[in-house]
Amino acid sequence: MACQQCDNPALYYITGDNEKQKIPLCLNCYERHHAIVQQEIENNLAMANQAAAEMESLTGFPVPRIAIPPRVQPMTFNHIRIDRSNVGVVNTGHAHQIDAVVTTTEKAGDSQLSQALREFTQAVIDSNEIEKATRDAIIEHLSFLASQVATEEKQPSVARTVLSETGKIVGTISTLLTLWNQLEPLLKGALGL
Repeated sequence: MACQQCDNPALYYITGDNEKQKIPLCLNCYERHHAIVQQEIENNLAMANQAAAEMESLTGFPVPRIAIPPRVQPMTFNHIRIDRSNVGVVNTGHAHQIDAVVTTTEKAGDSQLSQALREFTQAVIDSNEIEKATRDAIIEHLSFLASQVATEEKQPSVARTVLSETGKIVGTISTLLTLWNQLEPLLKGALGL
């Protein structure tokens, strides 16, 4: 079944205007819907706290307030998402560099490289089977390779070495191997290797 808001497959149902109506939503649309509902709840709690403050000022008696926990927003660049569980796991400067190159290559018309780079980077960030040192090395290598794609003054011998080393590291991680096999030839082409 397709999402009612877009063409993606539906994973969730929300209740419509009446209790019997079920509206199918994909993950992205459900996440947006949930964020709106959460914001409405927070707004209502803030209004209740404002009413309590006004009652307290009129009566002089203390009125308890509802604690509203601060919302931690996931860090999203244009294409790469780093949520709460991954903050501190990956160097966000390197992720930002990769994200900028994803945007640049997409605007330049190389959507294949852009998509492969985005998908591979997101898989590295989201993977639970990669140790921190290995994840850092892969992201650092990708950041360098991405910067080489974007620059006019390429360093082909260094890029070739980093590309080879990245392939060796990724070769030990089965969940990333398929994505790497798609990305590697695209990087080689973009780097002129």
